[in-house]
Amino acid sequence: MDNNKGQTIFLSVIGIATLLVAIIGATFAWFSISIQGNDQASSIIVTTATVGNVVFTDGNEISMTNIRPETSPQSTKTFTIVNTTSGASEKINYVIYLDVTANTLSDAADGYFVHSLTGTANNNGTVADAITEQVVPGVGKNKLGNGTLNGTETHTYTYSIQFKESNGDQNAAQGKTFAGKLVVENATGK
Repeated sequence: MDNNKGQTIFLSVIGIATLLVAIIGATFAWFSISIQGNDQASSIIVTTATVGNVVFTDGNEISMTNIRPETSPQSTKTFTIVNTTSGASEKINYVIYLDVTANTLSDAADGYFVHSLTGTANNNGTVADAITEQVVPGVGKNKLGNGTLNGTETHTYTYSIQFKESNGDQNAAQGKTFAGKLVVENATGK
């Protein structure tokens, strides 16, 4: 009986040791594959996977109610698009959109509800073409322009929207509403 008990203990120890070796081997194999994959991936996607940081100084949403004619813009948004990847040398293409969710003014404003976009770059990148007092588009996702970041770079934009004074009767257009937001999307590889 003691012989069987000793044999059971011996086989149990062998079984546990075998299980531990299998677990350690599988864990080592998984970490080995993960490390090898990361070594190769680091030189492929770091700079082109994302636009970088997009920072809206005053938020990206534009909401205007009871709009009346003014001589200066009623809403101005400043935002930056930055590639913060250290040592980045790849170009990153992006698109700026105005996603309009409500606009009861453009049709009634007779061309006086306008918007503008200007941008600057700090490293020879390409900013979106300037928009100067164009009529604000209707509901939907409307492209404002596209640009390219060169390596580690910052682009700064100013977007403004205004119901301009015409020095004529604009009563039919007063009190309307506008709602939308600015959107920046990565266009690299599209």
